[in-house]
Amino acid sequence: MDIGDKLDKAGMKVTFGLQPDQIELIESKFKNYPNFKYNSTIWRDIGKEIGWCPLTAALWYFRGLEEN
Repeated sequence: MDIGDKLDKAGMKVTFGLQPDQIELIESKFKNYPNFKYNSTIWRDIGKEIGWCPLTAALWYFRGLEEN
């Protein structure tokens, strides 16, 4: 049994990248302040809210923008 099977059995889910609800939260932060996308303070707050390292959250967010 690999780690993925153990996590499934425990009812846990492993995902890679930002989930739609996390993207919605991030974009709601930028709705009134679009230039804040490049502000480290807002990414610190976002990281706390979604439980991610701020830099990782920003990288995955901008990566998603590039792909779309």
